[in-house]
Amino acid sequence: MNRFVSLAAAGLFSLGLVACGGGDKGAADPAASTATPDAALKSATTALRQNDIGQFVKLVLPEARYNEVKAKYEAQKAEAGTPDPAEAAEFAEMMGKLTAADAEAALMAELEPHLAQFEAELAPQMPMMIGMGRGMAVQGIQQNAEMSEDQKRQATQVVDALGNWLSNVKLADRELAKQAVAKAVATARALDLKTLEQLQALSFDDALAKAGIAFGGLKDVLAVYGFDINAALDSAQIEVLNTEGDTARVKVGYTLLGAAISSEQDMVREAGRWYGKDTMKAISDALDGQSEAEVAAEEAAPADEAEVTEEPAEVDEEEAATE
Repeated sequence: MNRFVSLAAAGLFSLGLVACGGGDKGAADPAASTATPDAALKSATTALRQNDIGQFVKLVLPEARYNEVKAKYEAQKAEAGTPDPAEAAEFAEMMGKLTAADAEAALMAELEPHLAQFEAELAPQMPMMIGMGRGMAVQGIQQNAEMSEDQKRQATQVVDALGNWLSNVKLADRELAKQAVAKAVATARALDLKTLEQLQALSFDDALAKAGIAFGGLKDVLAVYGFDINAALDSAQIEVLNTEGDTARVKVGYTLLGAAISSEQDMVREAGRWYGKDTMKAISDALDGQSEAEVAAEEAAPADEAEVTEEPAEVDEEEAATE
């Protein structure tokens, strides 16, 4: 489950780092579609526009790194044990609800009291909550030592756009909720995953394909409430500012929720292909971070066992000294 979510999240996270002009059909050959800095960004965005997470990952990772990630995924899948019974039951119940014949009506009936509560209790507080959330987000961005000034500026622009959207979106609107539920149900049916065992058994390529379906469903749900990710992708423009050897600097501009967003990105060339430096790092970190955590957990277990084994020996020595 975590592997699947990690792959999907990597693609979603990278949307903000790659967002730039769409409209062309996705290229089948990653080498040909990443021959120049602007072509590389356009091709990656086209893949996201078409919900093709598999092609997206191939475009933003060098071939050797892609093969390494795929091999790690397959190795972890082979070593995975039986899913936790509680998690398996929860997953099966969730997918059962989402794919039932009367799913739309049943989910709306379940959602109604929550919408009513939101309308009565939370909606009046939304302006204050949005303002506080924006302040905290901007403060966090400005204090982030790992972000460049340009990245901070772009992130702040995105936060402002999201805040303005939340200030006007009708989250409690029943008709919109009904449409969003229908999109979510359609996505769940398209995923065709009834059990957690099925999810964990997915091959690397199949997991990416399912991630693409989930990503498309997320875009559909957000679009119901006026958050059109495809429109943002289609609106963007790329300008290559300079190219020197195997490095380049590009400027990206796009419209998100009615707000003009712009940023500059560094590109690097490896084996004749261009990659977004930040995007490549983001996906590698997302995937490697999970692997490192699993390794750390495995290494901790033997250490704990060793400590337990050694404790009786220390007690015996003390008793022997007393005697």
